[in-house]
Amino acid sequence: MKSEGKAIMFHKATRKRIRLREALLGPSGSGKTYTALDHATRLASHFGLKIAVIDTEHGSASKYADRFSFDVVELSLFAVENYIDAINEAAEAGYGILIIDSLSHAWSGPGGLLEFVDKTARKMKSPNPYAAWGEATPKQHQLIETMLTYPGHLIVTMRTKMEYVQEKDPHSGKTVVRKVGMQPVQRDGLEYEFDIVGDIDQDHDLLVSKTRCSALADRLFPKPGQNFAEPVIAWLEGFEREAEANDNAQAESDEHHKLTMKVTAGVQQFIQEGIAGFDVKTRASAWIKKHCPPAESIETIKDADAPTLQRALQDLTELAAANYRQQVDDLEQACWQLGKTGDAAAQISDKVLELRRRYLVTPLEGKATEDPQLASPHSLKKLAVALKDYLRQLERKGAA
Repeated sequence: MKSEGKAIMFHKATRKRIRLREALLGPSGSGKTYTALDHATRLASHFGLKIAVIDTEHGSASKYADRFSFDVVELSLFAVENYIDAINEAAEAGYGILIIDSLSHAWSGPGGLLEFVDKTARKMKSPNPYAAWGEATPKQHQLIETMLTYPGHLIVTMRTKMEYVQEKDPHSGKTVVRKVGMQPVQRDGLEYEFDIVGDIDQDHDLLVSKTRCSALADRLFPKPGQNFAEPVIAWLEGFEREAEANDNAQAESDEHHKLTMKVTAGVQQFIQEGIAGFDVKTRASAWIKKHCPPAESIETIKDADAPTLQRALQDLTELAAANYRQQVDDLEQACWQLGKTGDAAAQISDKVLELRRRYLVTPLEGKATEDPQLASPHSLKKLAVALKDYLRQLERKGAA
C-alpha cells in the first residue's frame, strides 16, 4: 500500500550523534540531586559544556553550588508549560547539559498534571475524570517531546514511591527497617523514554535498571562518580567518532556526486556547442577515456574518483575559456570591421569595452575585469552573446 505524498525509502542504518537521555530514580534522601550534578559536571569537564539546572526542590541544587558550577532556574509552580518554557530557554542559551530536578513535580506538584486534571474535571462537571485526561495527555506528550528533542545532554531526576521493608542486617544479624523506592512519581512508563535509567537507594548506590549502553547493563555503581561517568563518556564518544566518520563519508560522497554532475554537464554542453572538438559524441567519449579513467562514456563518468574528476573539470574549464575567448575575439574583430575609420570606429571600440566591463569577471573572486584572458568561461559566454546582438545591430545599420 502506497502512502500519499513523499515516497518511503529505506536506507542502511548507521549510528548517529546522540545526546544523553538519562533518568535517575530514587526515594527522598537517596542523593539524586547530588548524583545528577556530579555526573553532569564530569560530562561537562570532558566535553567542554555548560550546565543548567531546572530546580523544583526548593533550591536543593544550589546547596551544592560550592562544589559544582552551574546556572539555575527555580520553579515554584509546576505546570507543564513552565517546564517547557524553561527547557526551551536553556536550549536557546546554548547549555550543553540540562538537569531537571525533579520531573515528578510536573506530575504531582502544585500546578502539575494531576492537579490540572482535577480542576478540569470540576469545570466539566463530569463525574468521569477520563474526559479531563483528554486535555492533559497532549500536555504530557508535549513535555516529553520537548525533553527528548533538547539539543544537548539531558539528566532528569524522579522521586519514587516509598515502601518500608524488614530485612536482616548482614553484619549484626538484627532485623532492620529499610526505605526502598518503587515506581517513579510520574506517568507509568515514562522512564522507558530514556537511554539510561538508574535506581538509587538509601545507601546512595546506583543500579542501572534500563539502558541502551551495553557496558552499563545491570551494573551496580556504589556511590556513583567517575566509575559511572567513564562508561557513559566512552559510549557517547563512540557515537561521536562513528557519526563523524559517517559524516565524512557522506561529505565525500556528496562531493563526488557534485563533481560527476559538473563534468557530465560540461561534456554534454561541449557536445551541443561543438566546443574544442566535442562536435560528436564519439570524440567526447575519447576525451572521457583519456581524462576520466576508468570511465568510457558520459554514462560512466561517475566511475572516476574525485581527484580525477577534479582534474577533468579543470581541463574542461580551460577548454571552455579558450573556446569562448576565441568566440569573443572573432566577434570583436567582426564588429571592428564594420567601423574601420572615423567616429564609428571609436564608438564601436567604446561599446566593446563597455560590454567587457559589464560581463567579464574573474573565475574565483568574481571581480570585474576588462581582460578576456583573466575572465571566467561563464562570463565570456555572456559577453559572446552580447557581442552577437551588438554585431546584428551594426549589420542592420549598415544595411539601412
